[in-house]
Amino acid sequence: MDAFSEEAYLDYIARDPYLNFVVLEAKKLGKRFMLDSGEGGEYIDPKTGWLIEELSGWLINPSDQERFMLLYQHKNKNEEIYTEFSEEYRFVKWTITEEDSLKVSFVNYGTHPIE
Repeated sequence: MDAFSEEAYLDYIARDPYLNFVVLEAKKLGKRFMLDSGEGGEYIDPKTGWLIEELSGWLINPSDQERFMLLYQHKNKNEEIYTEFSEEYRFVKWTITEEDSLKVSFVNYGTHPIE
């Protein structure tokens, strides 16, 4: 995904129900999830019909959104976002629960999931 404005990012997320689900799960934690890339592990969820996959991106505080978006819009040209927000970088790992519900966890490198 190329870097673009916040409005275009939100439009992109709204068109993909799985990405929208991930964003809403982050919001439940009081955070904003900002997508960097897909990481594979693709699966079509038979319950929802969604194509789901593991993702990588940033789990940021809403108060950091303005600064983050300034850097995010130019992330392909500027590595600053990867250093300034390195502590917020997460993998999104999905699982299907025993109740056949989709669950995502935001996993920091080398630590336990944030659920």
